[in-house]
Order: sequence, then C-alpha cells, then structure tokens
Amino acid sequence: MRSELTPTQMAEHLAKRKELWAARILGGTNCSTKKPQHEKKFAQETAEATGSTRQQINRAVSRAEGVTQEARDAIRGTEHDKGVVLDELRALPPQEQSERASAIVRGDVNRNKIDMDVKARAAKEVAEIISENVPAELWDGLKANLYAAGAKNIANEFSNKIGRAHV
Repeated sequence: MRSELTPTQMAEHLAKRKELWAARILGGTNCSTKKPQHEKKFAQETAEATGSTRQQINRAVSRAEGVTQEARDAIRGTEHDKGVVLDELRALPPQEQSERASAIVRGDVNRNKIDMDVKARAAKEVAEIISENVPAELWDGLKANLYAAGAKNIANEFSNKIGRAHV
C-alpha cells in the first residue's frame, strides 16, 4: 500500500519524465522546442505506460512547467495541493505566482470564486473534447444524459459549443 502522489508531485514527476524522454528519444533536445508531433508521442507513450489519458499527462506537465518552483513549494503538503490551485497559479504571470500561492495557503483568497471559475473552464474543456470525439448523431442523447446526471454546466457548455438548445 502507498499514498497516491499529490497533484504537485504528479506534475513534477511527469515533467521530469518528459525531460528524460526528450533526452532519450530526441538526443537531448528540449522536447518543448520540437513541434507538437513530439509532444503527442511523449503524452501517448506516457499515457500507455501509466494508464492515464494523454490529456491528463499534458495537463500535469503544463502545471509543472507553468507554475514556478516557489509557488509549488508554497502549496506542497497543504490542503491546497490540488489541480485547481495549480491551474489558477499557472494562469498568473510567474512573478505573481509565489505570492498568490502564499495567500491561498494563508486563507487570504476567496476559494469559492476561484473554484467556480475553474469549474467553468473545465466544463468548456470537457464540452470541447466531447464535440471533437463523439459522433454528431449521438450528441442529443449525450446531452440528455449529462442533464440527467446533474452535469448541467457541461451540458450547457456542450449545447453552446454545438449550437443547439438543451433537450
């Protein structure tokens, strides 16, 4: 038995894996300087090896690469070591991330507003993924199921994406 990695640990480990992968596959060239084809290969290989999805791998790596070490250290081991917090920090300029992370840990930040913003962005991303990967003939049934399951925010974003009113 073991504890699962925190989102910060997962992000850092996958970023290191990407760095090692680039050294092995690309002969030491920084993977991020290569075109998206190499990014897809890394994410696909890692997803297959870990049982995750490419999207999960890419999101974790972007969290490690987009959040400064100081900001990651500030939330590490706290109740705020969450993907939504890393995503919030990643959206800020690097020079603001550490102070924001410290403010979050101190409790100086209204988490409800932040969580609502993150949930809204997540709903848009899920709607985007669905519209790209689900055949159009299944969209109406899928929307009805989303509403029935209580995923109204995703269903609404999906409706906006495909241009149809909710069922």
